[in-house]
Amino acid sequence: MSQFQTVRNLSLGEYFFNRFHNVERPYTFSASTKDEFESWKEAFSARLAEAMGPLPEACDLDPITLERVDEGSYWREKVLFNAEPDLAVVAYVLVKGIAA
Repeated sequence: MSQFQTVRNLSLGEYFFNRFHNVERPYTFSASTKDEFESWKEAFSARLAEAMGPLPEACDLDPITLERVDEGSYWREKVLFNAEPDLAVVAYVLVKGIAA
């Protein structure tokens, strides 16, 4: 017996393709009337909200500009701001120059 007899899948793409095709999709859109659409939309929206969980708590952004670079036709700013009361985020913001 060969040590290579068992075939194993090493492809993440193939793995997700198989997972996608082998899972039930109860919220597939198939409405053909406005009432069916409204019913589907209500069920889908409720399930989506459940899956996403609660929205983050609002907070003061309290932004800080960490870096500003003149790129000629725009400024690139590296900023830090609060996304939630206990979580900050670093992001780049591109600001188009204003013609004089």
